[in-house]
Amino acid sequence: MSNIHALERGPAPTQKRHSPYAPIRFVPFDKISKHHKLMLAFDAYVLWKASGQMPIKGMIIHGLQHTTLGLKPDAWIHEVESLVGKLRALLTEGTPPDLVLIEHCSECIFEPCCFYSAYDSMDCPQQKCLIHLMRDLNDDMLKSPYDDELRQIVQQFGELLRPIVDTIDRRGLKMHFLNKHLSDVKRFYKWLLTRQWQSEVAGKCRQRFEKNRKKLFTFLSYDGVPWNNNNAEHAMKAFAALRDVIEGPATPSGIEDYLILLSVSETCRYKNVDFLEFLCSREKDINAFLRRRGRAMVTEGHRRTGSKAAPLDCHDPDGAIARGRPPARDKGGTMKVSV
Repeated sequence: MSNIHALERGPAPTQKRHSPYAPIRFVPFDKISKHHKLMLAFDAYVLWKASGQMPIKGMIIHGLQHTTLGLKPDAWIHEVESLVGKLRALLTEGTPPDLVLIEHCSECIFEPCCFYSAYDSMDCPQQKCLIHLMRDLNDDMLKSPYDDELRQIVQQFGELLRPIVDTIDRRGLKMHFLNKHLSDVKRFYKWLLTRQWQSEVAGKCRQRFEKNRKKLFTFLSYDGVPWNNNNAEHAMKAFAALRDVIEGPATPSGIEDYLILLSVSETCRYKNVDFLEFLCSREKDINAFLRRRGRAMVTEGHRRTGSKAAPLDCHDPDGAIARGRPPARDKGGTMKVSV
């Protein structure tokens, strides 16, 4: 769909097949790319199909100085027709075209620092978020829909990533199963780096892949390394929600206490432990709490099946009552109980 920014009416042309209207497109950048020229030519193409008259000229007004660039649509109309034909063929197929990239999150709090250059100085294995990379590629595709070279890169990357994600869905983040995709990554980079890219957007895309080569597929060589920031982002949502609860400035001590509780709460959630139950147990080690709870469940099972083994009672940790003896008391005669 064309989005004509403006039209300028000139003197009536000598030939009826020419239109007196000239499309104008506004571009905020100082440098004009082939994509911008194709968009202006597409505006002229739409005017031609709607009125039957081809505009003689078009203009691009760009940059802070409002520089004007004149363009003759005739020089670009054949390339526009070719691209429109390809789009028409895709839309008229009986089956929808394959998705270039999988669905991804629309917003992530880690986006500003996902490809932050300061992390490059850290001497340790790193994994960049591939979801943010995919979103950037999709944005480039939307901005440059007629860039065939960029489309090739995005399509090849999508074909590389789809089987990897499928393996993760079936096998999990296990190095034993993901290692087989390293050869596919090597083949993708060989294809990407041995070609000469004429498009400016495709060239920048190639540079980005080359720069982050050692950080895009780290998860294939380690166990349990996620290929996106979904887990980290989810863990931070509770902390981000604190701002809505406080509705004002917070003290450092209050934030530190909240972070401690948040860390314990998230750990309990990932280990499938009830947070309040763990706090009431006064246990300091979640794994020790799980082991104790497991023993309690076993003894409870023995009691239900008629076994002589007595269950542990939360108010009788020594099992004295269950064995027919009075519970221990302190010197003041108070019964010792566990809360």
